[in-house]
Amino acid sequence: MTEIFEHTIYDFLRERGGSATKSEIYAALGSDADSKKAIDERLRMMERFGLVSVEGEKVKIK
Repeated sequence: MTEIFEHTIYDFLRERGGSATKSEIYAALGSDADSKKAIDERLRMMERFGLVSVEGEKVKIK
């Protein structure tokens, strides 16, 4: 497993027009259990800091 950084997720969302589903993010950045956990943790942190909004499966840049 490689480490997943916030800027990697943000760049992926930007390339996709500002939004994507969690499934799309998992598929692009890592779909094993550890990667999914790391992505979910990063998304929660990014949401707390107001960088993204997470509504169910949909993730959008604010």
